[in-house]
Amino acid sequence: MPPKNQDTKDWKLRLRYGQISTPYTHSTALIDVEVSKPTPENGAKCIGPAWLGIKLWATGKDKACDMADLFAHHFDCEPREIHPYDTPPEEPPRENPYGYGLTLTSYQDKKMIATNTEIHPQYASSNIQLFAIK
Repeated sequence: MPPKNQDTKDWKLRLRYGQISTPYTHSTALIDVEVSKPTPENGAKCIGPAWLGIKLWATGKDKACDMADLFAHHFDCEPREIHPYDTPPEEPPRENPYGYGLTLTSYQDKKMIATNTEIHPQYASSNIQLFAIK
């Protein structure tokens, strides 16, 4: 992990060339969910089937799926299927696993019904941190 006072705008290059080391891999999880009720936490304005997307730093695809499942339940969505994909990161790795870039897209509207790129730690459950939209 880079020192806190070091300029972090070149983190992608430093990660690529091994100047930053991390035990985590980056992935994006697409989760087929059922929104049971619109809440301020999930930002949804309708109920029904939707896609929940989140970008994750985790120790592997299994842990990324575990984190995605926790996110879905935390935001009152019932996950049906979780599809993790290896993707290039948009945010640097941190000391702990984390997620960012949450999006919720309804099947009906085919448009995004909630989004937030800043997801902050709320509490930890074992080695996985769960986050809530600020």
